[in-house]
Amino acid sequence: MNVEYLIQLLGNRLTSLATAKEQAFLTGDLDTINTLDSETNGVLDTLNKLKLLQGISQTASVTPFTEAEVVQNGIQASFGLNNPNTVFNGNSTGCLLGYDISSYATDPLHEQKIADILNYIGNMDSPTEIDVYINSEAIGSPVTGAMVFNSARKYNVDARLMMALMELDSRFGTVGVAIRTLNPGNVGNDDSGQTHTYSSWNDGVDAVASWLNNHRINTPSYKEAVVATPVVSTVSEVVSVPAPIPAAITEAVSVPVPETPTSPTVESTPSVVETVPPVTTPEVTTLDVPASTEGTPTSL
Repeated sequence: MNVEYLIQLLGNRLTSLATAKEQAFLTGDLDTINTLDSETNGVLDTLNKLKLLQGISQTASVTPFTEAEVVQNGIQASFGLNNPNTVFNGNSTGCLLGYDISSYATDPLHEQKIADILNYIGNMDSPTEIDVYINSEAIGSPVTGAMVFNSARKYNVDARLMMALMELDSRFGTVGVAIRTLNPGNVGNDDSGQTHTYSSWNDGVDAVASWLNNHRINTPSYKEAVVATPVVSTVSEVVSVPAPIPAAITEAVSVPVPETPTSPTVESTPSVVETVPPVTTPEVTTLDVPASTEGTPTSL
């Protein structure tokens, strides 16, 4: 099976799930609606991944970039397109980075569901394109492409995000309390039963755009995030870095490397051996003294 065939099968599955959900809404079967929502989200997730792969391959085939480079360029473009003042942001879920919708609903999966819808919507560059999408998702919707387009222009917000909110909350004003309150985004409605009614569907669509306008997030662009450098606030934080010595100087000047000093060699002093002549005992010369009779006592 190729990717295009799988995408077609999943598209057919989404159509059947949407039909089943319409019937469940008519009968008020909440359990079936929740089950169908869960299955729809799973199919959308798989479908979006297949479309992403298909888009990467198609882009790489008609550009000088490889598939890896296409992905990298897309990542950088998502930062560059991250402008909360963009009305029609074709960067899939990139518009979510410009607004804080965490307080819009109590459903913990609300933001994920909105992201899934955004991945499926595609570009909405004109009232006609918006009308086509709304009619494909909610037949007989009182919300028109002109209402969405004009409100997005009026408040300078993302039209696709407006559409995702209204689709998830009331299927563009065709189900729930929105039908009697003319409030397709359920702005001001809560789980306690409190509701807010508008005088026209156009005012109800305006309310969604106004809410987004009041919940912007100012985020730095990709280029600012990359080139931003810290500002040194005090003199003590400045670190003086010595300039490098030019290569020409280092090559021209030869600095002798001192030799490792060696211990001086001590010449051994030859030992002087004094030769002491042997001491000889002088010979005693015996003198023969003649016996003298003089003075010798005469024996009597």
